[in-house]
Amino acid sequence: MKRDMDLVRNLLLEIEASEKPALYISDLISADRLNGIDQPTIELHLKLLIEAGLIDANQKQGSSTVGGWYVRRLTWDGHEFLDTMRDPEIWRKTKEGASAAGSWSIAALKEIGTALLKAKVQSVLGIEPS
Repeated sequence: MKRDMDLVRNLLLEIEASEKPALYISDLISADRLNGIDQPTIELHLKLLIEAGLIDANQKQGSSTVGGWYVRRLTWDGHEFLDTMRDPEIWRKTKEGASAAGSWSIAALKEIGTALLKAKVQSVLGIEPS
């Protein structure tokens, strides 16, 4: 199964938006932003987000919740990545840049998104961010 960076972004947005102390897989499956995404695909992407250090989550065996997943929060890096990719226009341009560069790594996406965000700040505020 391939990594879907749109799903990564949408999962991060969903986790950030939650008011609950923990999100379960059933919460994510039923979220409008994740409509139509099956449980195995969401679980794979949760594992990838843990590996990337973007979320604090676990999968408990034998849990009464579907799949036993619970997501506690975004990590600092998760917030940083999401803050860079939040704007839909920045996200669209970041994906275009990643396609042109041939790299869809988290690090490459963050670098491209950061450069685009800095350019936007400069054009809006007239100052060059550091």
